[in-house]
Amino acid sequence: MLNRAKFFLAGMCPRLYKRYKWYERVLRCKIFGEERFHRWWQEKSERINSMIFWEYMKKKEAEWDRELNDAEVVKLKKYEKEYDNIYVYFLDGNEAIGKFTVKYAMWMQENEESPSNACKIICVKEEGIQLSPNSFLMKKFTENFEIITKENFAFYYAYITRNKERVFARYTVYYTWKFYENSLKFIKTGIPSFPRYPSLIFTEEERILGANNLKQLGIQEPYICIFARESKYYREKFHIEFVDLRDSDINSFRKVTEYFAGKGIQTVRMGNCAEREYHCEGAIDYASIHPTPFMDAFLFSRCRFFITDCSGIFGFAHIFARPLAAINIDVVLFPLNWDLGLEFTLGIYEKFYDKKNKRYLRLRDIAAMEAAFHQRSTAFINYHEYVLSHYEVIKNTPEEILELAKEMEAIQQNTVQYSLHDEELQLRYRDLLAEMAHKNPQLSVIAFGRIGMQWLRDNEWFLE
Repeated sequence: MLNRAKFFLAGMCPRLYKRYKWYERVLRCKIFGEERFHRWWQEKSERINSMIFWEYMKKKEAEWDRELNDAEVVKLKKYEKEYDNIYVYFLDGNEAIGKFTVKYAMWMQENEESPSNACKIICVKEEGIQLSPNSFLMKKFTENFEIITKENFAFYYAYITRNKERVFARYTVYYTWKFYENSLKFIKTGIPSFPRYPSLIFTEEERILGANNLKQLGIQEPYICIFARESKYYREKFHIEFVDLRDSDINSFRKVTEYFAGKGIQTVRMGNCAEREYHCEGAIDYASIHPTPFMDAFLFSRCRFFITDCSGIFGFAHIFARPLAAINIDVVLFPLNWDLGLEFTLGIYEKFYDKKNKRYLRLRDIAAMEAAFHQRSTAFINYHEYVLSHYEVIKNTPEEILELAKEMEAIQQNTVQYSLHDEELQLRYRDLLAEMAHKNPQLSVIAFGRIGMQWLRDNEWFLE
């Protein structure tokens, strides 16, 4: 009876059904406890993953299935004997670079940690691997994962359907949960779970090619990488028009560039489809010089650290286990159906000014606003439109970004000094996040890492 009522509600009033689903999650958490709720939701997510995968296979069966040839029959017997499990991963085929690099970082880390006797397979939902946003990373994918294509589908369909009990389907929700678990660990311990090793190793030939390209670009080590998010990438690559509250101005990095230029360290501006050029002493505007997939990866692999807006390009830093600092952090809570995130070394928040009540939002105010919004909608674009229509978004100043960069430098040189008050502020920050996680178990709490020391000193009110 309850299920029939749910289906009726979903058909007659979708908005009311979304509200019901929200309270159903909260109720389950109150009844079963937080840990059991998380376990239940993860199991449910894995069932959804499995359903998506089998729908994909059923669709492709009608298009691509055929009889196995003799070589494939021999190969099938070999696989059944050699592998105990089958891990299936999904690529949309038309993903932005952010989602693609984050998946690459996660999958390659799991590839290193998972048993060697597991067969790892990638399904590309949209036909055409050429649609991947970085062909070099896609090539590296094929060295560690097997990709289902029209030519080999019959073999993999036979292999997978004969071994259904060994199949584990992975999708974005699974990795969102992995990030959420790491986030909770940071809240409890204050120690972010950074990748311990690069998940991509260049060949000797690739290292020589990369070194030669650095010389041609006029880049000398050491250098740092910077990135200011701009919407032109989405407009040109995906023909999507929307105002993104994450967008910022590359010129906010001028003080950082000048500071490191005085130390003989270059600043390399990363990105693709740059809206404006970046001219500053000590800067290399790589994003405006026709970037290439290979050099996108190689430059990140050699940088001292990376300072970036909250955008998926930070996945490159995780692929190469490079230190990472975030500016203009704009989110505290997010739904499980949004793209996953990764941890940072340091981060500082942008500010929201409530035009109606004439005050800045504190961390707990931002979380309350996000929780209330996500009861009504989980659409990514709708959230951006809502925030920009109700609040004035104030980006980090060049001075704030410079202080963050100096702290990153001190961390790398092992000369950073935190006072007892600094550590008390960090603990207060983590306690607030823990409180939000308890109040909003149906959402993920974003705990990127430590908050910039000077920014937190100047904005203690943010933690009230």
